[in-house]
Amino acid sequence: MQRFHRTFGEIKISVSTLRRLYLRHKIKFKLIKRVKKEIDFTEKKYNELFIRMRTLVELSKIYKQKIIFLDETVFTFSTFRSKGWSAHHQRIKVVDSDLRI
Repeated sequence: MQRFHRTFGEIKISVSTLRRLYLRHKIKFKLIKRVKKEIDFTEKKYNELFIRMRTLVELSKIYKQKIIFLDETVFTFSTFRSKGWSAHHQRIKVVDSDLRI
């Protein structure tokens, strides 16, 4: 069994060669657009979740329990890339709901 790096040997190229290659193929370093999906509560999954959360909050009030609300501002996305290489007329788009943490 041959290893990948033996089949395809490593080559070294100059920065100017790489730059010309990127310019020829119109590859640019672009910002990655992050999109937050708006929740549609008419969907069964989200509607059930909403009703469950509301019931739990009401039960907490009845039992006089304190509630701490955590918003997404508590979590950071600074570890995710904000820029990346992309071909001409192509956008890089990340939907927050597609991320698995």
